[in-house]
Amino acid sequence: MSRGGIVVRLIDIVLNLLFGFMCISTMERKSPVKLPQSDMPVQSQVQKEELLVISINQQEQFVIESEELLIPNFEALKNLILTRNESFKKLDRTMKVRIRSYWNLPIRYTMRIANFCRDENIPVGMDVESISSYNR
Repeated sequence: MSRGGIVVRLIDIVLNLLFGFMCISTMERKSPVKLPQSDMPVQSQVQKEELLVISINQQEQFVIESEELLIPNFEALKNLILTRNESFKKLDRTMKVRIRSYWNLPIRYTMRIANFCRDENIPVGMDVESISSYNR
């Protein structure tokens, strides 16, 4: 056996002995452990955020996904976003917008919503569905 192999084997034996003694020994003095306490309120940041998911269909109509609400044009959508944002601000909540679009729709539909939200300082994200609704 090489010299390096003997050292590794000895380290193995010492560690086994150490863990063995740790397992069978008893502690004479037990002290209570003070757990950290938080000064923050119970409500987390995630609970203070509201997500508005907007889908765009082939006829340039907007669908609010959680409510199955169909909005016929962009002006009505802008009014809905502003109204919801104000009502969430009154409740001390922030609103985020998630835009879902199909891959074959013109990008201008998605970007109109994104630019409006950016101008109103509303966080916005975008998803693109990879399968066209015509193929379903």
